[in-house]
Amino acid sequence: MPDVPFYVAILTAGTSVVSSTVPLVINWARDAGRENRAAAQELMRKQQEVAGDRREMCVSLLGLAREFRVLMENTYDSRRSVLDPNVGQVREAVAGVASQADKVEFNVPKAGPAAVALADEARKLALTAEERNREHGSPLVASDFIKFDDCIEAFKDAARSAFEELQERTG
Repeated sequence: MPDVPFYVAILTAGTSVVSSTVPLVINWARDAGRENRAAAQELMRKQQEVAGDRREMCVSLLGLAREFRVLMENTYDSRRSVLDPNVGQVREAVAGVASQADKVEFNVPKAGPAAVALADEARKLALTAEERNREHGSPLVASDFIKFDDCIEAFKDAARSAFEELQERTG
């Protein structure tokens, strides 16, 4: 049997080890890339879910504010001969707007100040209506709603801006 030099034997063994590990390394790299993509997709899905929840909070606040405005118009209507306010219902509506504004303030910080201003204006409008009715029996008029309507528009603008910024950050 011919003598094989020692370096040839080592080189042959090393080549077989390297050739058997190359497919393992390739598969490991492919799996790691797949896992990274899956993790990135899951993160994106969660971010979109959170953004959707926050958007729903803002939409809910707008809905409550508009319902409050209609309640105020119906309760303190200038066309009625006798005002019959349901003060409890008005106060519950104010509380609902304020509660939702608090949720928005903590979850959508950029729209928070506008949400709080909207809730404050709802409270002021209810107090104005209650005071006028109690003292003079007089109804609300269209000009009484101007600040409240301006707050609704300001909140809509702030919420849109917050969500545009969020969308830019998340891609």
